[in-house]
Amino acid sequence: SYPHSAEINVWADRKDYLAHAIDAPEWSGGSFTLRTEGGAVVRRIDLTQLDETGEFDTTMLDRILPHEMCHLVLSEFFGDAASPLFLDEGLAMLAESAVDNRRTELAGVALAGTAKIPLQALLALERHDVVSPAVFYAESYSFVRFLHARLTRSQFRQTLLHVKAGCSLGEALQRAL
Repeated sequence: SYPHSAEINVWADRKDYLAHAIDAPEWSGGSFTLRTEGGAVVRRIDLTQLDETGEFDTTMLDRILPHEMCHLVLSEFFGDAASPLFLDEGLAMLAESAVDNRRTELAGVALAGTAKIPLQALLALERHDVVSPAVFYAESYSFVRFLHARLTRSQFRQTLLHVKAGCSLGEALQRAL
């Protein structure tokens, strides 16, 4: 459960979204911000209503909104501690309403071939280090989905708390288990 409210802005099209969303990456379909204004915490999500063809973008509701909400909740949960990028993106994709099998397939192809990101590298990557975003997202999703399926809810939460406290993922998992 999340005890806070968030301002959600749905912009008519990509042009409006990029003009009004705060710090939205040029390539994004949605974004979130968590900041303090006048002593109050402001939680905001920005989305685009229409796709490139001018049609209502249904992925906004079932994929992009839950994805950005997860980023917002994780950002607030970790606070000043940095959430590992693979965990942040993997959980955000896991929050989406439907499994995107293309991610799982891409992770499998990458891991079987030369495009793979070794696990130790995946765990340490930061946004500016990502050379192959598609492979990074696919492997992050696959790994977090694997962990989520094998840990109890309590173990998963304990793992997150230990990572937040500064433990490596390996140490956090050992402590949670």
